[in-house]
Amino acid sequence: MAAGRILRTASAIVSKPSTGSHVLRIDGYSHLIGVARHGEYVDSSHIGVFLQLASYPGVSGHVHARPWFSLLDRARRPAPSRDAGVHSFRHGHYWGIKDFITRQEQEGSEYLRGDCFSIQCDLAVTTVRKCHDHPG
Repeated sequence: MAAGRILRTASAIVSKPSTGSHVLRIDGYSHLIGVARHGEYVDSSHIGVFLQLASYPGVSGHVHARPWFSLLDRARRPAPSRDAGVHSFRHGHYWGIKDFITRQEQEGSEYLRGDCFSIQCDLAVTTVRKCHDHPG
């Protein structure tokens, strides 16, 4: 600090969410039971849903994201929805809900029609950028 002069600085942390949505339609549900390879299907009384980070433009390393998974009814409206929580994704890493719905609930529900069902994934990705300190 110079004599008689007050030095001020300023900085900022900028958090900017981006949102998106993706619908996965499963046709031939009954034929998938027991034929998927390891990692794609695990014999269980629950149906799980997971999201994997393949790539994200401009980001190397990791991103913070919060996926919500919903079954869609025949009018493509989201129905039961589950929040998978905020997670730090790295390339190739996956995160989700291993017990999204029980097989018994799914197979007896209105969401499985004609051996097909759809799951919507709504996603909020948050990037955080710290701006450098600058004299004010």
